[in-house]
Amino acid sequence: MKTKLTLLFTLLIAAGAAFGQCKEWKWPEDGEQKALAEEKYVLHNDLVKNAKYREAIPAHQWLLNNTPNLQSAIYINGEKIFSKLADAEKDPARKAVYVDSLMMMYDMRLEYCPTNTTYDRKALYAFKYWYKDDSKLPTILEWFNLNYEKRGAKMMDSNIKFHMQAVQLNGLKLKTISEEQALDYYDKLSGIVSQKKAAKPDAAAKYDKIQAD
Repeated sequence: MKTKLTLLFTLLIAAGAAFGQCKEWKWPEDGEQKALAEEKYVLHNDLVKNAKYREAIPAHQWLLNNTPNLQSAIYINGEKIFSKLADAEKDPARKAVYVDSLMMMYDMRLEYCPTNTTYDRKALYAFKYWYKDDSKLPTILEWFNLNYEKRGAKMMDSNIKFHMQAVQLNGLKLKTISEEQALDYYDKLSGIVSQKKAAKPDAAAKYDKIQAD
């Protein structure tokens, strides 16, 4: 399952990207604070471009704390920083810190710079990093349910499958989802598949596979 997930995320993460609010730059009005914000942004952006993710954290954290609605770019970079560090980290404790930081960053983005896919991406990454942790399974399912509520048929295609897998894991491992509830989830997500097929009839085979999986 891990190999399949890695391939899916490699192919699908970029496809889910979307830009919503925070397109315009909102620099601090105070001259000194603006100059400092510009310095922090250029510094962290250059570090991210050069894949120096750990070194970018202090400047990025400053931007989140002081200019959380600066522009969507700080959240796009933040996703790169914490997901790349989490992927590369071997120590479980440090990896958990990076993942928690990623999730908190999504919470901030939902508050200050939401996009249409923020709910999608938060649920997607939560599943990626937490699906093996039984204690996190209820949270994963909660976020997928919220994504279903907020996004409906506009949710990322990949999240249809992962949402159903989250249902199955909660049912099989935690026994918190009954067979009747699982069928209800399946019917709801099948409805999403039907809407997507109707909107994109040329992609019907792809959606049939998602539903079958």
